[in-house]
Amino acid sequence: MYIGMKNKTNKQKGTQTVIEFTPTKIKIMQTISREKRMVTCLISLGYRGDSEREIADAVAGAFKMHHLAVERCIVSLDRSYVSLRLIKLPTTNEKEIKDMVRWQAAKSLPYTIDEIVVSHRIIKSDEEGFSYILLAIIPKRSIEKYVRICDPLKL
Repeated sequence: MYIGMKNKTNKQKGTQTVIEFTPTKIKIMQTISREKRMVTCLISLGYRGDSEREIADAVAGAFKMHHLAVERCIVSLDRSYVSLRLIKLPTTNEKEIKDMVRWQAAKSLPYTIDEIVVSHRIIKSDEEGFSYILLAIIPKRSIEKYVRICDPLKL
């Protein structure tokens, strides 16, 4: 599972699957690349309730109904699960920034530092020694929920 704000491009041949979880829908996209041919399957499922079992069953049913096999899967969570913050830090040193962002993120939300996952991107640094940072913050329990949903599916 890939979590973060890094730009990754994959030029591998084979099957790639992306599942996006939103509060009311599950979106599945699978691309199969063979030589010069590419086949894409798009599925959108609505669901009610928050039961992890029901969500896992809906995904498993879609995979079975559309005969999807998973070699590699990327799980994406809807932006409503993530908090974004733009902060200014008094350093341009990347190691110092990496150490500071978790503490700054914990100050922004009503969670302890151990209850969140933080990713960041340096937007710019100025001549005065300040860096402008974009933080993406998500509670660990949100990630753990979707890990529990995907585990029985062998994703």
